[in-house]
Amino acid sequence: MASSTPNSPQLVREQHSSTVEQTPFDPQVEEEVEEEEPLVQRLADKYPGAQVTGIDLSPIQPTFVPPNLKFIVDDAEDAWISSEKFDLVHMRMMAFSIFDWPQLFGRAYAQLHPGGYIELQDVVGLACDDGTFTSNPPSCRFAEWWALVTDAFEKLGQDIDATSQHKEKLEAAGFVNVTVIDFKWPVSMWPEDETMKTIGMWSMANTLDALEALAMAPLTRALAWTPESVRMLLQDARADIENESIHAYWIIRVVYSQKPE
Repeated sequence: MASSTPNSPQLVREQHSSTVEQTPFDPQVEEEVEEEEPLVQRLADKYPGAQVTGIDLSPIQPTFVPPNLKFIVDDAEDAWISSEKFDLVHMRMMAFSIFDWPQLFGRAYAQLHPGGYIELQDVVGLACDDGTFTSNPPSCRFAEWWALVTDAFEKLGQDIDATSQHKEKLEAAGFVNVTVIDFKWPVSMWPEDETMKTIGMWSMANTLDALEALAMAPLTRALAWTPESVRMLLQDARADIENESIHAYWIIRVVYSQKPE
């Protein structure tokens, strides 16, 4: 399947992210979705009476899609030019992309029908329960990679702690019934539990794919690293990720809330 698309890393992220699709609401009409094409296609197939809209910065959309699915190549932080009202606004893995969350939440609020929902799925950070991995101080090069990436993004004006603040900012925008659910995504296949091991398999592929994309530009631009020094860090970090004696996991937070009726 991966070889049939020019955007195969997104398929890894999509398969991986399917482990948190457990929200209790079931919208039946128009839905706004900020994600890759496999998710929006599933929504369009599941709700043939709904109009599903996918937004992405990159023109990577498939040619053949269900008739009730359309794509917009746009930046979610730009003014929302659509006059449509939606029942669901879904955003996934946007922590490294958004500069002004209150503005974005305000626009989503204005665009939702009364009673409509907003859902966010994003990274909080790395953790470990048995001491084989620590972030502060960094216990390995992978931990150092994360510390450097977060430092660099903050210097570039990105609030890396934004996911932890979603509840308060959604409430400030007027949303109610805010629910927060955390999931553990093992960084590799270290868990004994077979379900968690499978999640770890996808997580490892996803993390390895993201290592350079998250590090190269921020570290060279904000921290004055050379590309070669970044590559050396990445080489060591990859070895740590594949080391199953390191029991690190990503904290993935799902936050959903509702516009008052």
